[in-house]
Amino acid sequence: MALAFAKDNNDLATVCRGLCKPIDTKRFNDIQARIDRIVVAKRSATSKKKRKLWNSQQNRLKGRLFEKLVGVVLDSCSVFDAHHSVQTSTNELDWLVLLGPFHVFVPVMRTWGTHFICECKMTRTALTTGWVTRLYALTQTHNTRVAVLLTAKEAGNKGNNSRTITAIREYSLIPSPGFILRISLDELITCAVLGQSILEIISEKYMQLALRTDRLRILREQV
Repeated sequence: MALAFAKDNNDLATVCRGLCKPIDTKRFNDIQARIDRIVVAKRSATSKKKRKLWNSQQNRLKGRLFEKLVGVVLDSCSVFDAHHSVQTSTNELDWLVLLGPFHVFVPVMRTWGTHFICECKMTRTALTTGWVTRLYALTQTHNTRVAVLLTAKEAGNKGNNSRTITAIREYSLIPSPGFILRISLDELITCAVLGQSILEIISEKYMQLALRTDRLRILREQV
């Protein structure tokens, strides 16, 4: 059945949608609403120590819920076997994603091996090169070339974000490359609301990085 589907559908977007089921939008929206309530919650603490504790608890709750939100999207894809909070000998991974046999229908994933990792960062502050270095190290210590970095918003091209994007590109060029793919919360919402496949987004991000160009996005928008 899968072979017949792939034979009859040569368009990547169609294939990617065929390998994913509709996202559980009720669960997705429930988790997003909980995140929003935590973000706007007012702190009652007045001392510096209590404010610091409040911020720490708030960030931890937002982070855990964001990881669950990502899980709802990953679970919609038949190609993925996603495992949350995996403890290895060196780190705890937010998500370890094993690739099932149908991943061969997605061209960019044919060379990925058996798995990739996902790390979630629910913050609106600029990404740092330290985060990129950590992610690259995770790819090397966990035998994968690909790490997906999911963030609250898309990184811009100015200031610290510009240096971070440069670092991501540089790590994809070295002899033992690591491909760090950035996906924003808005793009996850696009999957839930408009039905775009997370497979298609991941494929486009990988090709943009491998080809050193954002031209693919421009071409898609012109179609």
